[in-house]
Amino acid sequence: MPYFEEDGSGVDASKKTLELIKDIEGKIMNLIHPKSSHMDFNIACALHLASKGKGRVLDPALFFDEGFDKAMAEVAEACTVKEELKAEEGKKSYDDNMITKCIESKLSLENLDSCLKEGVYSSSAKVVMSGLGADEIFGGYARYATASKRSLKDLQDEISLDLDRLWERNFGRDDRAISSNGKECRYPFLDKDVIRTASMIPIDYI
Repeated sequence: MPYFEEDGSGVDASKKTLELIKDIEGKIMNLIHPKSSHMDFNIACALHLASKGKGRVLDPALFFDEGFDKAMAEVAEACTVKEELKAEEGKKSYDDNMITKCIESKLSLENLDSCLKEGVYSSSAKVVMSGLGADEIFGGYARYATASKRSLKDLQDEISLDLDRLWERNFGRDDRAISSNGKECRYPFLDKDVIRTASMIPIDYI
């Protein structure tokens, strides 16, 4: 679960995330109430843990190293198969720490240690920037592609519906998950000027 500092350094907050998520499940469920879906839980966990700003600082060069994309694809495929099996068995699943697994599958522990710029890191930032709204404004969800195959009007209706219900589906959940760490969340993609400019782009260009 990495986030990036201004200098491009990646902070991996997902070591032992599985155990941590199980420990804080009750807290997260209280924070997102009345939301209770597995998707809401996963998103809130990611936001809550990442917004703590604590973890291991990784050299950004690691993510551009030759073979990283291949390792990422292999880990993603393995995690997907695992999730499909869990779904068939009706079991609840947690995040599989995909980034961490990818890093550790590519590097030996000795090499991984060499990529750590320092030990445990804690960010002093009080503001968190969220990308919420980007998918809705610029058609990032897969279901938008399905809607566009029916008609451009269906695509526009789908996007408008999602934008209109962001306040109810996302804002409360996200704000509580992040602000519980004493951080303020801001949403640059939902700035009125950004939305106004994006709305002038022909829908068939999205």
